[in-house]
Amino acid sequence: MAGESSVSTQDRCGDAAELFAGPGEVRCYARELDWSRTPLGPTTAWSPAIRTMVRSMFESPFPICLWSGPEFALIYNDAYRRILVAKHPAALGQPGSVVWAEIWDELKPQFEGVRERGETVHFEDAPFVMARLDGGGTETAYFNYSLSPLREEDGSVAAVLNITPETTTRVVVEKRLAKEQAALAASEAQVRQRTLDLEAALEAKTILLHEVDHRVKNNLTMIGALLRLQSRQIDDPEITAKLDVMMERIDALATVHRRLYQSDDVTKFDIAGFAESMASGVIGASGRSDIDLVVDIEPIEVRSDYASALGLILNEMLTNVIKHGLKDGRSGTIKLTARGNGAAYVLAVEDDGYGIDLDTKSDGLGRTLISRLSKQAGAKVTWYRLAQGTRVTLEMKSFV
Repeated sequence: MAGESSVSTQDRCGDAAELFAGPGEVRCYARELDWSRTPLGPTTAWSPAIRTMVRSMFESPFPICLWSGPEFALIYNDAYRRILVAKHPAALGQPGSVVWAEIWDELKPQFEGVRERGETVHFEDAPFVMARLDGGGTETAYFNYSLSPLREEDGSVAAVLNITPETTTRVVVEKRLAKEQAALAASEAQVRQRTLDLEAALEAKTILLHEVDHRVKNNLTMIGALLRLQSRQIDDPEITAKLDVMMERIDALATVHRRLYQSDDVTKFDIAGFAESMASGVIGASGRSDIDLVVDIEPIEVRSDYASALGLILNEMLTNVIKHGLKDGRSGTIKLTARGNGAAYVLAVEDDGYGIDLDTKSDGLGRTLISRLSKQAGAKVTWYRLAQGTRVTLEMKSFV
């Protein structure tokens, strides 16, 4: 009886224990499999070419399998097991039509071409919708796979040799990157077009604002000219003096709009450069050659919509120096400084004249005008009485 049992086992399994000797999960299953129940039959009946390739492919780290016999029954190594996923270990020894039933219509003609015509085929990143997940779930997988004939010594094809590295991860990442790059390119194109549209709109706005500033400057110049004509016909010195002050303020506004009209960037206004120009103009208009101007400034750019208010404030600060600090022909120096730290700026006008009485109500309109305009421009004006002279500071936040 023992002999009959031994023969029966030999008939069922052949020499699978010897043929699949070695480490690995697939070898373990292959040693226990009843090969006589598969289309391949017992291992002792396998051809020398198949037996040799079986021993070799288990030593390879690459996914390799053999599709053998009329039904293309499957023998695979441990690396190919990861391609089968949930189909392992049931796929071992099974026909291709069973193992890959969902894609067999694609694979069968390729396998038959190799077996019947001895042709070798190779595919790069070939996609397959495979039902290999637990529960029969499908997924699209990609492979670089080759099919070539495994030949016997007489040249006949013993099996189809299939080397099939999976490239799903790389392909999916590349597709995602390509999609993201396409989306990025589309976004960049939209941004470029939007930028062009904004540049065109800004250019149109700049032209319009330049035209507005030009017309405002011309209108202010005309108003100033009319006031001068009127002033010449008035004999009352008090009224004439008030008209002169008004004309100085109108001239200051006209100068602001002239500089805005000449600027390349209508959104910004260099208040420090304007202050230097105005200081020279005020001293020159006074006819006082005994007043020196010392300038120590850094560029201070503010929003252009604050330019008129700040221009009038500077006009009042400078004219006050000449009318009060250096009155009665007193010679002296006006020092103009401008400093900033990126967050705030300070523009200062200092003189070495008589010094202003901080409690006086003289020139009340000028002081009131400065106070109201500074609030309008979000600035702060502070008056300091020095040992000799007066210092007035104009503190501004970084507007741009």
